[in-house]
Amino acid sequence: MRHLLPAIMTACLLMGAATVEAAPIESPPSVGGSSIPFKRPSPGEDSMVARMVGALAIAGLSALGIALLIRRYGLKITGSMRPSKRLVLQERLRVSPGTQLLVVRFDETDLLIAENANGVTILQRHRQCPPCQEEKTIDV
Repeated sequence: MRHLLPAIMTACLLMGAATVEAAPIESPPSVGGSSIPFKRPSPGEDSMVARMVGALAIAGLSALGIALLIRRYGLKITGSMRPSKRLVLQERLRVSPGTQLLVVRFDETDLLIAENANGVTILQRHRQCPPCQEEKTIDV
């Protein structure tokens, strides 16, 4: 995915490069003349600017489209190669200014933990059974 944007920009520039006409060669101004000739842009310069603006517009729209797809579908591009976390803080509740309750999942075990200024205490452990081992009943 990250190589898509440069590839699109390169394709746009190469497509436009095939249609560029050679700019006519102008003779240098005469040294004896007192006026400086006005520089007019050549047709090649105009098409180059149009190609650059077109490539910028395509690149911007591509980036916007990719960002919207990632936001909508929640694609996880980074971190997919890392193993999943074993310790996850699921919930936190402040009981008083110095005390809080935490629900922490470690592997397949939920822990209810109380934390205060004196230390930490595990109040309850709850073992989750994996989804593949749940019993399934079928009514006939």
